[in-house]
Parts: sequence; C-alpha cells; structure tokens
Amino acid sequence: MSFSNGVESGGATLNYPAVDWLKAVAIVAVMFTHAGPGVWDSQFSAVDRLVRTVWLQFHVPTFLFVSGFLYNKERLLRISEVLSRLFRVLPPYLVVVGMAIALGIAPVSFKQSLPFRVGFGAVYGVHYYVFDLTIAVLALPLLSRLTYRMSALLFGGLVVYFCGAAVDPALRPTVSIFWLLRFPPIFFLYFLCGWLTRFRLPALEAAYAKAPALSLAIISTVFLVSLSSLYAVELSWPAHVLVRSTYSLSVIALIAAITRGARPPGLVVFLSSASYTIYLYHVVFINLLKPVVLDLSPLLRIGALLAAGLVGSVIVAEFSRRLLGQKVSRYLVGC
Repeated sequence: MSFSNGVESGGATLNYPAVDWLKAVAIVAVMFTHAGPGVWDSQFSAVDRLVRTVWLQFHVPTFLFVSGFLYNKERLLRISEVLSRLFRVLPPYLVVVGMAIALGIAPVSFKQSLPFRVGFGAVYGVHYYVFDLTIAVLALPLLSRLTYRMSALLFGGLVVYFCGAAVDPALRPTVSIFWLLRFPPIFFLYFLCGWLTRFRLPALEAAYAKAPALSLAIISTVFLVSLSSLYAVELSWPAHVLVRSTYSLSVIALIAAITRGARPPGLVVFLSSASYTIYLYHVVFINLLKPVVLDLSPLLRIGALLAAGLVGSVIVAEFSRRLLGQKVSRYLVGC
C-alpha cells in the first residue's frame, strides 16, 4: 500500500498518486449514487439498491479522508492558509447554486428559507459535503496545534462515543437524516482518519511492504465483512457510522494497495483534478434529465443519468478552464 510511491502524477497531488485514484473512484461512486430516485421514492427499485446504494457508501468518507490527509502539513497552519482553502471551497459552490437559482432550475423547498438552504448545503441536498468540509477547514487552526497523540485521543474519543451510542440509545441525539449528514462527530471521524494517516504514513507503508500478501488478505477480509454487515444487518445509526467507516477505510486501503506503483492515467488524473467541479455540477444535469428517464428500466435510467451528470460536469470543467484559465477556474468552478 502506498500513498507516496514517488510516481509523478499530472494532478494536484504530485507526491501522493494514490490520492488521484481515490478521488477518481470516489467521484464516479458519487454519480452512481445519485443516478436515480432516492431510497424513499416509490420508483426506487431492487436494482437501484443493488447498483447505487450500499457498496458505494465509501464516496464522501473517502473525500473527507483525502481532505484530512492533504490538509495535515504536520505544522501549525496560518489563518491565511485556512482562508485560501475556504476560497477554494465556497466560491465554486456559491456560483453553481446561484446559477441554478437564477435560472429557475434549483429544487424548490417550502420548509426551509433560501439562506438556510444555501448555508447548509441544502439547495441540492447532495451538497451537504460542502458544509461538512467548510466546518473541517475552519477547525484546521485548532487541529494543526495538536500533536499526533492528541489527535489520536480525539479520534479515539469519537470512536468511544459511537460505540457507546450504539449500545445506549440515550446517547443518540434525535435528529433527522438532514442533520445526521451534517453532524460534526460523524464527518470529523472520516476527516481525522486521513489526518492521522498523514502522521503515520511511512510506518503504514513499511508494514505493508514487509508482508504485502498478509496485509492484503486482512484488508480484503475487513472489506468483505463490513460490506456484508452493511447489506445484511439492520444497524442503528451510530453502529452504521462505525461499520461504514471501517468499510470506507478498507476500500481506501484496497485502492492504495492495488494501485501501488502505478502511474495514474490521464482519465484518472482528470477525474481527480475536476472532482470538486463534478461533485458540484453533476446533480444539476442529473436533475434536469431525471423526469425524462424515470420511466425507463432501472439500468437504462442509471446509465442515462450517469452519462448526463458526467458529460455535463466535464463540459463545465473543460469550458471554464479554457475560457477562464486554470487559476480563475479553480476559484470560480472548482478545478
């Protein structure tokens, strides 16, 4: 398993080519997840459950893991660095949401005010990740002051909390799925996994190199057991967080192991570098096409919506890069 194998990448993650693979796989998983009706929709089918849901639950945890990994510079972060990261996250989000509202294609909500929906990443519900990442970025000045041991204690405290909440319902706040997606202990669990991995990356790589076959067998076993649990067992939400975290980490480890020493091809580098743009825009194109294709067979519908989300968002990424230039496009569109 290797994040930093010395292979140069054409993406932004020059010293960590595994990150390009992780981001590329995760963004494809995101689009698959959204290529159809939601789980509470009457048109949600058994095919949707099999193809678009459980096995893809590593996507947002992977992005949060990668963010924690890359943001950890193992030194004190300055306020200017935090602001720079916020400018990479928030303006592209506000641009896509503003355009959707101005064009009258944004989903309508009669329960929440527009400022509330924009602030919590809820104009398009899938943008909750923007809220989560913003909170994580705002915590960077504090996190960067913590030693590895203190960060590990914080992570351990979150794990202990979720274990306790899985056993004792009194420890679980009664909140809707809306707030669970934006619940700081959940998304900080994923973020801290990446943060801690950056501290111990050389030791993890050395351990894998010493016994690659055994390491891969352990990772694969964890992958299969955790995935089976997500499919077969009815879990409380704290238990689900723990199993989903374990599953996501096993997927991350498998991707890093399988791609060890492999130069990311151009498509992977592009998907990685444009992943934030694709994340922001794919749902716009999927929502526009969804009413037209909902009556198709599930597999045809999934394919059509996946193509719409990918092609539409890639066109936005490429057009903005060519028209605005790389630097301006990065701050206005996200790539």
